[in-house]
Amino acid sequence: MAHAPYRVLHVFARMDKGGAESRIMDLYRYMDRSHIQFDFLSLEGGKHYFDDEIAQLGGRRFVVRHPRENLIGHMQDMYHIMKTKGPFQAVHAHTAHHEGLVALAARIVGIPHRVCHARTTGTSQSASPYKRAGLLLGRLLIASCATRLLAISQAAGKYLFGEHAMKQGKVELVPDAIDLSAYEQVNQLDPLVLRQQAGVPPCGILLGHIGSFRTVKNQTFLVRLLGNLRRTGIDARLVLIGSGGQRLEIERQVIEAGLAAYVHFLGVRDDVPRLVRMLDVFIMPSLYEGLGGAAIEAQAAGTACVLSSALPVEVDMGLGTVRFVDLNDPMPFWMQAIFKQANAIRPSSDEIRAAFFRRGFMLEHAAERIQRAYGLAGGSFAINDTGRMYEG
Repeated sequence: MAHAPYRVLHVFARMDKGGAESRIMDLYRYMDRSHIQFDFLSLEGGKHYFDDEIAQLGGRRFVVRHPRENLIGHMQDMYHIMKTKGPFQAVHAHTAHHEGLVALAARIVGIPHRVCHARTTGTSQSASPYKRAGLLLGRLLIASCATRLLAISQAAGKYLFGEHAMKQGKVELVPDAIDLSAYEQVNQLDPLVLRQQAGVPPCGILLGHIGSFRTVKNQTFLVRLLGNLRRTGIDARLVLIGSGGQRLEIERQVIEAGLAAYVHFLGVRDDVPRLVRMLDVFIMPSLYEGLGGAAIEAQAAGTACVLSSALPVEVDMGLGTVRFVDLNDPMPFWMQAIFKQANAIRPSSDEIRAAFFRRGFMLEHAAERIQRAYGLAGGSFAINDTGRMYEG
């Protein structure tokens, strides 16, 4: 007699098209949902990007009161959902130091597997006292209530869980693996044809960036960089993919710099593989990142990258297509790196797959590690040859 699928409750602020959300959705599509099913708890209401697909795949999304608005009500809501909407085999939190509250609620309910996942870094020295206190409390609750600690990089694990936890080997590195199949389908396509299809006029160098419009993503730097390139006679254009609260501010900066004709705001897209494939160079000047998932997507498409040295070294897949530059370096350093990367030879699909495999960034690697965190080790759900999980 077939048993009901194991249910896992994922906790996010929103289920929009961010890096962490996209990677979990990759995993969700990939697995055998007759054996394991995902539900989602979000801190914000309204319509989210992945809502329709979650429902189509058999999942549910629940909304709780935000902790900043009503902390006690927030805990009550989480307890109620975990208690009445399960039973849940595991709870998997992706919300930084807030994960301590998630783990606490799950422990009170009695959910056996409580997974906390470090996905970002920060600058704790410049953080407000309130944020530092929240991070400390989160660490204490995670240490006492979580059953498994995961991190997408060494830096992310150290930031959320602390250096002591990392040195003691309590944190397992599970990078944000991606589904390479969508990228392999476009890696034989001509970038110039893809640009034409996307409505981008011909140019000397096409730069691109994927990221929400927030301070940490540093799109202001990209506007200055493009301005410097064009002032030196380089026929460069810039594609910006994403949304966010600072988009109007970046648009204003582009207009004031006289660059409106050369910057293309494409919004949130579901054809990212085609868009990153059409670029000459992918740029990511972030102030900090837990890993830098968009740069991994660019490498999956065979596109050369110039990245801020604030990104973890784990983001480099070893294909020879990545250069790191310090944000404090003079602008000519960035321009020189762009020129070199624009002439880099694109790796083949076989080379890309081999590099991702060596570094454990294949989707099946992540699925295997995460299923263990859910207590499904020992062959409960293995990976078959078609890239799906089956009961062993």
